[in-house]
Amino acid sequence: MGKKEKKSDCRFILKKKKKISEMKQVSIYVTQDQDDKANELSERSGQSKSYIYREAFYEYYDRVEVRD
Repeated sequence: MGKKEKKSDCRFILKKKKKISEMKQVSIYVTQDQDDKANELSERSGQSKSYIYREAFYEYYDRVEVRD
């Protein structure tokens, strides 16, 4: 008998993005609440905090419109 996989109680979905050919390392400042949230999401999803922050950043830019 194979192992049964434990279903996660996560209510969010992390989707894979296409790899960007050139990535640049940047520093950001976050509040303690934001860091706690990233820690929680990281633990629940099994992804790194860097990945969590990157996905949040991508979502932000997907929703922003620049106007003159």
